[in-house]
Amino acid sequence: MRSEMGDDELIPRVPEYAQKGTRRFVRIRICILLTGLSLFAQLYIYQPLIEELHSSFGVLSSTASLAVSSGTIGMALGLFFYVFYADVLPRRRLMTLSMLVATVLTTVSVFSTSFWLLVALCLLKGMALSGVSAVALAYLAEEIDPGCIGEAISVYLAGNILGGMSGRVFSGLIAGWFDWRVSTGVIAVTSMILVAFFWAMFPGSRNFTPKNIPVPTRLRRMRLFLTTPFFLSLYLTGCIAMGVFASVYNYLSFVLTHDFHLPHYIVAFIFLMYTVGILGAVCFGRASDHRSPQYLLRIALVGYAVGMLLMAVPSLVVVISGLFVMTFSFFGVHMMASRMVSTQAKEGKSSATCLYWMFYYFGASAAGYFMGLVFFSWGWLAFIAVAVLLLGLVAVVTGRYLQARYMPGDSLRIPS
Repeated sequence: MRSEMGDDELIPRVPEYAQKGTRRFVRIRICILLTGLSLFAQLYIYQPLIEELHSSFGVLSSTASLAVSSGTIGMALGLFFYVFYADVLPRRRLMTLSMLVATVLTTVSVFSTSFWLLVALCLLKGMALSGVSAVALAYLAEEIDPGCIGEAISVYLAGNILGGMSGRVFSGLIAGWFDWRVSTGVIAVTSMILVAFFWAMFPGSRNFTPKNIPVPTRLRRMRLFLTTPFFLSLYLTGCIAMGVFASVYNYLSFVLTHDFHLPHYIVAFIFLMYTVGILGAVCFGRASDHRSPQYLLRIALVGYAVGMLLMAVPSLVVVISGLFVMTFSFFGVHMMASRMVSTQAKEGKSSATCLYWMFYYFGASAAGYFMGLVFFSWGWLAFIAVAVLLLGLVAVVTGRYLQARYMPGDSLRIPS
């Protein structure tokens, strides 16, 4: 027996997982990839354009970076809202509407007459896009055969990587040849096409049951996750790992331009390094279906720190090699942390994953701005030193609180 909730949400009594190789599984994989393409192409469109925004609007370079940070702040704010309502709203409808509203805001951004109007639009765009991040991992955990969940999450992250890479590369190239408004328009049109394809192809949920849980219960769930060392250490991991990663790609372009004298079209292609992130997400994702995520997280953190240290060497070849290692390892860290949150949260998946993404994007916003102050005040070596210290903090915390005795087994009682 099935009952229908809305026009696209089917709720079975027995879970109907999408099995690998089936048409539904393939459509989910393709469409979840498209969400990442649309989301991150729009979210990070201005990351390679900080210097152009600085020149176009006459603001400080550190202030110009707010065009990027405001979007991630918007994501964090939106995700706070979805902590309370993600388990109520239909997954497919929410993701489609979020992508559509964000695309409209990106289109309007083309006509910004002031820098602060652009920042406000980026903030709203981030809030709109948060609807995708709020439920994507929960959707995969609910709909995909548990034996393939690592692979499915890696496909979602691969879409995030491709979106971030394509948005950065093409916006940098197009802005170099024309200006930032033209590059924004191109990304907006492309995103609209992706939204239409997603709406036509994405399967509705079969295992999602809307839960109209009172706000006090939601707050108790938040408190539980935020006071459980296992989850809190994973939230810290996402926050710091993403903060350092976003900062590197925010400010490395200045190093490549001023220290190594590379032209804009070469610097834009640096973001092709994101393809390494796809490899990292897929490798760690598949490995996590067979090996301990905690063990793989430790390996990824070591690789992350090694990559950062390599970028301190004043050699272009070594810097690019360090960026390679750092990018591969970051997506391994992110893959393992997000997997552990989504699989260990049990009944509170949406709340737990929303909190993870909140910390993740807060890290991108706060650390992105803070690390910019470090970079412009004390230089690249100080930037690297602070980044490695932050990663060391993550290693210490996760080394302690991801041990077996802190695992949230049956003793974790989710308020209902």
